[in-house]
Amino acid sequence: MAELLAALAIIGILTAAASPVFVRMMRDDRVGSVGNQIAGVYRVARTRALGRGTCVMVRWDKNHGGPTTSDPSGRFTIVEAMVSMGGGTGGGAPAVVPMPSSNCTGTDWTDAAQTRIVAGFHDLAPQYEPSEAKLYVSDSGGTESEPTTCEVVFSPRGRTFIRVPGTGFLPLRAVVRIAVENKQTTFVRNVVVPPNGGARVTSGKVNP
Repeated sequence: MAELLAALAIIGILTAAASPVFVRMMRDDRVGSVGNQIAGVYRVARTRALGRGTCVMVRWDKNHGGPTTSDPSGRFTIVEAMVSMGGGTGGGAPAVVPMPSSNCTGTDWTDAAQTRIVAGFHDLAPQYEPSEAKLYVSDSGGTESEPTTCEVVFSPRGRTFIRVPGTGFLPLRAVVRIAVENKQTTFVRNVVVPPNGGARVTSGKVNP
């Protein structure tokens, strides 16, 4: 009996010692999961643009409050460009039908009649704690800035455009980087969106 109690005591001590490590690993795993999901958002948008012959945007909004019943978007939102077809006059006129649009820079992305939300992802949802995404945009010299909003648009022809506050849509010539951090440790996963639009996940620390 004494030996059994001693063994149970040792197991309890080892379990207690390993618990913080296990919790940290679980939290870091959530960071990796968020990074993969964000990369998936950009991949889905690009694939949808190429496959459907339409322009598709990924909108990043740093200050978005999270999805609601009336607003399914998140801090990352996939939006598809639409154009209305039909709508003639007379009893036999065709009904107005929204169709995919290939006009990327001419679409009013703030107009609900010209766009359609495809999906949203909110990295600050409780199930992803303690992860947080921070988006950075590089200029031609490699200097990074952190805009409050960033819109990346994929065209049906494989081109990628970007718009940040203070600019119109421009061809993406540098890199968009989304750093997903564990807010309690130094663990980071980076999502990199290069000019060709092929998002991928890498490891590394956030620039100071």
